[in-house]
Amino acid sequence: MFRGREITYTSFGKRLLDRMAEDMTPIATIERDAKLEGKNMFMILAPRSVPSGPPKFTSLAAKDKEKKSA
Repeated sequence: MFRGREITYTSFGKRLLDRMAEDMTPIATIERDAKLEGKNMFMILAPRSVPSGPPKFTSLAAKDKEKKSA
């Protein structure tokens, strides 16, 4: 939910939901991509019938280090 002036930064919310979906790919599939409706942005994930492993949690700092070293 975006409040007040946060609505001007919806791209940050989309990136956050996309990153969460990427981290949850071993245990969930995306049924509906991130979508903005009014002041709310939502995404629908469904559990996989057979998980392929634990969720991977990546931090932004770790991704920045990988990009710099590559």
